[in-house]
Amino acid sequence: MTGPRLVQRSIRLELTGSSEFAYGELGPSTPWDEITNALDCAKSEGYNAFCISSSEHPSGEALELFERARSLGFSTTLECPARMLVSSARVDRRILQLNSVQADSCSQSLPQLDGLLDEHRRRGQSFGLSLMLGRDNLDDLPAAAWFAAQQRAACLTVQVANHVERSRTVLSSEQRVWAMLVLAHAHQRHPQVKYEIDLSHVETVRRDPASIFALPETLKVREQPLATLATPLVIAANGNLLPLLKGLGPRFGLGNLKDAPFPRLVETWKHERAESFAKFCRQVHADICQNSALPFFNWGEHLMLHTRRLSAVVPRAEPEGPALARRDLAEISAGLACARGMLIHSRTGLRSAGIPTN
Repeated sequence: MTGPRLVQRSIRLELTGSSEFAYGELGPSTPWDEITNALDCAKSEGYNAFCISSSEHPSGEALELFERARSLGFSTTLECPARMLVSSARVDRRILQLNSVQADSCSQSLPQLDGLLDEHRRRGQSFGLSLMLGRDNLDDLPAAAWFAAQQRAACLTVQVANHVERSRTVLSSEQRVWAMLVLAHAHQRHPQVKYEIDLSHVETVRRDPASIFALPETLKVREQPLATLATPLVIAANGNLLPLLKGLGPRFGLGNLKDAPFPRLVETWKHERAESFAKFCRQVHADICQNSALPFFNWGEHLMLHTRRLSAVVPRAEPEGPALARRDLAEISAGLACARGMLIHSRTGLRSAGIPTN
């Protein structure tokens, strides 16, 4: 249950709609041919997986991209709303051929999804659930963890609301610990399910800086495959290429596929921005190791906050958000005790709903 992973090195196409962080708009300007050409070249840069994140049923062009990625040997994943799968008549056969489909698991979706995943399992397709977790939907987490196991899902991925992308109310430090305990309990009961959350432990990244791309200064970054320097590589709907997250914006971007082909953008970025990007990641790593208030932190949040600081735009911190000053051991212990109490409370609620917790 850590943040970034280096095993699966992915190209990620974001078709989830425009936002403050999208650095581009959806629409007819999406350069499908250029994205296809980028996929053709991505293998040589070390990428082995292709994911499309879409808030709607993927278009014919997007499904053709999936077929192209499969022919190149990429692992393919679609992230989509559960309602798209519930409307089974709209599930294209090409979706059923993907290696993985990961649907959001909001509480309203779970009863509708029940029993509708048999076709995916019959085809040997991996199916995962995802959940955006905030203070206003904490009760969804134990239910989603149990539902993932009952449906024989391959994984449950939990995205934690943060101070920069405020799609939900930010969790307090104690609630973040509680979320980790819930998933640890779920994994203990259902080891066949891969439970993931975008919270990392500070000691993990202290031991392994490269896990958050804080590469050593001695490494010749210009000579490395792009996937070693930035995974995932995000393609925005308008063709912008961005390392790791859309929220990093244009400062570290590779450029736009409509302006130059993928190999030229990569080569230019390696010579002009790769070293400064690696230095930026080392600075984020140092800040995390020195200032994390509790053992668990949101890596993407730290990246985007540091990007905002470079632009002199820092969002106002929430009262219960992660502090920048260290807490002493007594405060951390109190937070863990509080989180354990919340977990016991959740088990009681689950038992009353007929969900086993032992």
